[in-house]
Amino acid sequence: MGKRKIGIELIEDKKKRIVAFFKRRKGLFHKASELQSFCNVQTAIVVFSPAGKPFASVSDASSMNVVIEKYLKNISSGDESFDAVAVTCEAEETKTVKQDGGFWWKTDKNCSIEDLLYLKNRLELLRENLRCRLNELTASSSSQ
Repeated sequence: MGKRKIGIELIEDKKKRIVAFFKRRKGLFHKASELQSFCNVQTAIVVFSPAGKPFASVSDASSMNVVIEKYLKNISSGDESFDAVAVTCEAEETKTVKQDGGFWWKTDKNCSIEDLLYLKNRLELLRENLRCRLNELTASSSSQ
């Protein structure tokens, strides 16, 4: 039996879902490792299992904190970085999104400045929540 295309939907069977998670997590970490090797970039990935257990993958020459702090520093340096991320997201979206769907960051070209400011505030809140959660995980893993 060869590879076959599967639909992107929740796997109902719990055992199959767990198996799929571990296989895909391994593939994701492998791709991040390849990206680091081929392109000489720093990578950091955090994935939570269905049970809530965190798994992390970090490029060889750096630690998770170094990569995250570098990312947060670039994001918080000003609105120019925010605009650059928005342009990058839009470019990725045009490559990958089907016509019938969209990502949560897809906005109407005619949205108001209030809507954009609200989106920016929500993204900043998300960044802070991510920073806090990663600090908790780092603290708990270093105390063990």
